[in-house]
Amino acid sequence: MSNELITALQSAAGNAGSFYPYTVDYSCRFNDGDSPYLTRTQATPTSAGVWTFSTWIKLVSPSDSAEIFASGPNVSNYERVTFTGSTSTFYWDKTQSGIQRDLLGNANVSHRDPSGWLHLLVRKNGTTASEIIVNGASLDTHTPSAFTNYMNVASTEQNIARLTASYPNNYGDYYLSQVAFVDGQYLDYDDFTELKNGVLCPSNLSGITWGNNGFLLDFGNSAALGTDVSGNGNNFTSSGLAANDQVTDTPTNNYPTFNPLKFRTTATKMDFSNGNLVATGSGTTPNEHAYGSMLAPTGADKHWYFEVEATTVATEVAIGICDPNTGWGGNPEGYNYRNNGNKQENGTSGAAYGDTYTSGDVIGVRVDGDNIYFYKNGTIQNSGTAAYTDCTTKFPNGFVVQVSGRASDVCTLDAGQHGFAHTVPTGALEINSTNLPEPTIGPNSDIKPDEVFEPILYTGNGTSQSISTLEFQPDFTWIKNRDAADKHMLFDAVRGATKYLSSNSTNAEATDAQSLSSFNSNGFSVGNNVQVNTNAEDYVAWNWKENSEFFDIVTWTGTGGAGTISHNLNGTPDMGVVKRRDAADSWYFMSPVTSNYTNPAYGSLNTSGAFLNSGSGITNWNSTDISYASYYGGSGDKWVLYLWKNLDGMCKCGSYTGNGSSDGPMIFTGMRPAFVLVKSSTYAGTFWLMSADPNEYNVVDTYLAADSSNAEFSPYTWIDYLSNGFKLRQTGDSLNRSGQTYIYMAFAENPFKYANAR
Repeated sequence: MSNELITALQSAAGNAGSFYPYTVDYSCRFNDGDSPYLTRTQATPTSAGVWTFSTWIKLVSPSDSAEIFASGPNVSNYERVTFTGSTSTFYWDKTQSGIQRDLLGNANVSHRDPSGWLHLLVRKNGTTASEIIVNGASLDTHTPSAFTNYMNVASTEQNIARLTASYPNNYGDYYLSQVAFVDGQYLDYDDFTELKNGVLCPSNLSGITWGNNGFLLDFGNSAALGTDVSGNGNNFTSSGLAANDQVTDTPTNNYPTFNPLKFRTTATKMDFSNGNLVATGSGTTPNEHAYGSMLAPTGADKHWYFEVEATTVATEVAIGICDPNTGWGGNPEGYNYRNNGNKQENGTSGAAYGDTYTSGDVIGVRVDGDNIYFYKNGTIQNSGTAAYTDCTTKFPNGFVVQVSGRASDVCTLDAGQHGFAHTVPTGALEINSTNLPEPTIGPNSDIKPDEVFEPILYTGNGTSQSISTLEFQPDFTWIKNRDAADKHMLFDAVRGATKYLSSNSTNAEATDAQSLSSFNSNGFSVGNNVQVNTNAEDYVAWNWKENSEFFDIVTWTGTGGAGTISHNLNGTPDMGVVKRRDAADSWYFMSPVTSNYTNPAYGSLNTSGAFLNSGSGITNWNSTDISYASYYGGSGDKWVLYLWKNLDGMCKCGSYTGNGSSDGPMIFTGMRPAFVLVKSSTYAGTFWLMSADPNEYNVVDTYLAADSSNAEFSPYTWIDYLSNGFKLRQTGDSLNRSGQTYIYMAFAENPFKYANAR
């Protein structure tokens, strides 16, 4: 394919390269099984004990420990930046004579997202100060001891991806990009990054004064990956690294890998290596599956290509695509090409399709609109006839890469980060973040995520105040006191400021001039009502702007019977909450994802009961109208209905099945969430609201209950927010009881195309 055609196709897809102020071209893949590292001997420093280390990192095994950057003469005397798998946490520590003298990090902080990139900075200012910063958020500060320096000392070994030559353990297992070390300066994260529309981006580092021992590794020389491009010539010698460890997977162009967070509960997990690009079977039956980390959208104008090498075919291998959120406990919703030459749907072998394949053969997969084609070693199979012709219908939410195998079966993924083994079919694109479509709402779009939805925290003052940190005038604001057992307060601009409803109560609408007194261009104002403004108490406010793309507010007054109301979503709603305003009545939370769109299942937002699959009183639910039974149409009765619709990268409503494990389901949402609501639809349990934690790290362990006035809870490791979804991390019935169905509603901080790992 010509460069001109590639450029045109990327432009049509939504080229993320045009968004980033500075584009990073390469990263280096460190695979711990190869014992990889980079090493050099330091020169006389500009200022011993004063330094800044910065890197972009994409984790591979968040539960495994790995050294990142270290310096010292031996295993008993060193300074290092390290990743500890037991807590999935970054640390800086200094040890002298085998005794730990300093430790910088936070055991309550976890980074467990292997699908996106994050920025790590560690800095030390002699014995004055030291700090570790991830994505611009400080994890810990510390006053260092006065013991011997090792990190910036003449004639001392300096290493990347190992501790010292005398300690051959905990080799690097991650991708690193734009690795920088500054000698003699205590710099901050914004000297290496730029915040653009809520996205932390790499910066051009050419203006930095590096100091004698400073270096910058851009991994642009595949023959010498340790080449310093700062101008200092502080080159590293490499070991355990090869030319193909230079990859184009970077913070400005993220590529899919196999996702260790996603697996079938009915099979042993596959093992992953080489930057999560190699999946190896370890069980016998049933087949184990590996899923890709990036969701590729389907549609008539979507055309994708990737390759998987059947590195070892020992038993039974299948290669293809599947729906990202099915197959949790059984066969996945997928299309595959088996090594026996048959095509395969949903794990069941079908008709003969193409040639058999064996160890070393490369299988190309092309998804072109509705059609999926398979290639063997560059040759299209089945005389060019598609294996299946309904991909858009089969995978309406998009697809992820999928492979399956048994003991000793090995599959190696290449989505283009290494350069394909065979010619890319005309018009097809690599699956990467640059080529993902530009979202309707996103940091590079006319409408930004924080212009239509934003959770904010504020502290009450007991009198009156204006909360003015929003980028928009909200149409719906939901406020809860985090510190006390105050009721939830729900306001919207259609009903008017000062009029509130409570999600934990059946009470009719009430009016209080001292509650939310006005909706303003950049937020809202509150009076002295204790539910919204008690002095020194902390509050969370979730704010939505009415938007035809994903959120609408509808009110009506009954006329004495059944009726029909219209909405402005330009599509069928995916979630809805309805409440009678003028009398005591339950909140009805309606979720078609657990039943059907014409008569959605429903539960009561103000109680913990299981959902009912019929009798919601909604008799039709479509792209323009909602019809209701006479229950909602009593003469003069007043109602309000909040509606949400799925929008790629911004709003995702769906369901999942619990597995009862602390290694719970991973849910693809196509975005990094800022808010998640979860409720079991098949089991009595609370509506959980999770978003009050504004930090750049996991876990999300603060939560509120929509059906309770209780203050904020924080007793469990609940969920992780990821760049492409969320992961359940607890076993409780409320979120993850084995075999139970849960509905969820999530709203974005940023779409996956631009999301930083957390």
